[in-house]
Amino acid sequence: MDNAISRVDDVSLYELLPESIKGDDQLMAVCDALDQQMTDIAEDIEVYLPFLPNLDNIPERIVDLLAWQYHVDDYDPAADIAIKRGRVMSAIADHRIQGTPKAVKNVLDAMFGKDNYSMFEWFEYGGEPYHFRVVATTSIELTEDFMTRLENALVPAKNVRSWYDLSIAKNGNIPFTVNVGIVSHRILMRRCVAQG
Repeated sequence: MDNAISRVDDVSLYELLPESIKGDDQLMAVCDALDQQMTDIAEDIEVYLPFLPNLDNIPERIVDLLAWQYHVDDYDPAADIAIKRGRVMSAIADHRIQGTPKAVKNVLDAMFGKDNYSMFEWFEYGGEPYHFRVVATTSIELTEDFMTRLENALVPAKNVRSWYDLSIAKNGNIPFTVNVGIVSHRILMRRCVAQG
């Protein structure tokens, strides 16, 4: 074997194995499978680098991998590709402001729309320190899946020490209130109350 390897797909993993284990059938199968994966990845890298400036031309499967790479907290693999690309593109900026009211507002903008909620710090409504209140109106069906996605997006966006009180009215109907506190990403309390 030549020591000058210029590309990942120029060599098989099997060729790199020591002689003592080259006869193992399971290891040969693993090498074959990984060789194919490495070749596919090498081809994708050649075509789609640099990623972010070329994001609009990248296939959806690679956008999904980039979402994992950039740790997009509220990424929905079932979302429209345009939404996925937007979440990946904004991931770095979102991480820079994590733990601030702006980060929480970005999540609320994405979930409810810019004009469909109000956010108040504890001192603005007479609440307890480290609390903030969100009052939202939506036409979105308030399913368990939606509430889970909202929580999964809010938890990493908010300050770790903060608690949020969330009131959601569906098209102006009775608000659905959720009070949640998170410490080290564990739910301490979840109270759901329909207010009348």
